[in-house]
Amino acid sequence: MHAKNTVRYFLLLVFVMLFFFFTNDFGLVGAQKTAIVTAIAIDKEEDGFSLAVQIANPSKEQGSGGGEKEGGGTQNGNSQYPCVEGKGKTVAQALDEAEKSTGWLIKLVFCKLIILGESFTEMDAFDALDYFLLDEYMNDDCLLAAVDGKAAELLKAKTQLGASSALAIEKVLSPTAKSAGVSLPCNLKDFAVGYFGASRSGVLPLLEQEENFFKAEKTALFKDGKRIGVLNAEETFALSVVKNPLRLASYTTQVDGVDCTLTVRKTNNKRKFSIKENTPVLEVELALYAGVKDNAKSRPIEDLKDLGNLPSGALAVASQSLASQIERLHQKCKTLGFDAFEAIGMLQKHENDYFEEFKETLPERLELDLSVRFEGLR
Repeated sequence: MHAKNTVRYFLLLVFVMLFFFFTNDFGLVGAQKTAIVTAIAIDKEEDGFSLAVQIANPSKEQGSGGGEKEGGGTQNGNSQYPCVEGKGKTVAQALDEAEKSTGWLIKLVFCKLIILGESFTEMDAFDALDYFLLDEYMNDDCLLAAVDGKAAELLKAKTQLGASSALAIEKVLSPTAKSAGVSLPCNLKDFAVGYFGASRSGVLPLLEQEENFFKAEKTALFKDGKRIGVLNAEETFALSVVKNPLRLASYTTQVDGVDCTLTVRKTNNKRKFSIKENTPVLEVELALYAGVKDNAKSRPIEDLKDLGNLPSGALAVASQSLASQIERLHQKCKTLGFDAFEAIGMLQKHENDYFEEFKETLPERLELDLSVRFEGLR
């Protein structure tokens, strides 16, 4: 009798599970009513904000024959993810307008990228970015980037790397790009920390498009939420090597008139701030461990055994060249009054007695005591 009851119990359980399986949509209807936002582009209008919202829409993929299933452009057999635009006096109103035009509920939980247009960066960026800080569904590790011109045009741009321009942009803002010194990615949390911190400054990668590819070798400088200057690719690398540990980075210099590219396997960077004779001084000590990656001129066979065999004088030339780049970066930031090396935070932490006296003029008064040395891998 007990065995029969057990069988009946399991049959009833199977029947109940089958009933729910065939009658429940398991949230699919709710998902179909939700717009999964992958990226947002923000531009400033005369009377408010203009937002372009990129939405992940797998149903727009192409069939095997390459024909388009639904409307929208195609690229490499895949249709581009759609971008919906909305305008409003606030960011929230602009998002509401975008939501009305689609009939979908816009959710930001999967948004990984916000692009700031040139017109937007002429104002205090946190007039709009504070909305995303307050949104409980927004990830604070969402990447931020700036662009010359309109952000919406970049987000709508076609790419050779898939159906989503946002995903292609995220690749050039990856941790790998940061560790190689190619770009200086920044997320919403870190940009907010800089903005609300003592220096009220921060940096964002400046996106550019060449043909159907993106790059972020330049860096936009922000103070009080406004863009005040731009670093070129060399200056971006110089700032990266001071602030971040690099790995598998490439550095090209000239040795005896011949271009030579070194591969930097790792770096050690030390920074120390102090006040000396009423002068703020930042001591920077950099050690880069490198081998030869390529040479523009052929080399003897005995020098090709391994990458540790560097051209004669290469380490000294590279050390001097990089030191000059960092010095030029420092002078440029002094002229702009920009705290590139986060010295104001170190002043507040280590020399707090001088904080009120130096905090406003520190970037212009800061002296750099720099030591750069390249060392062979062995």
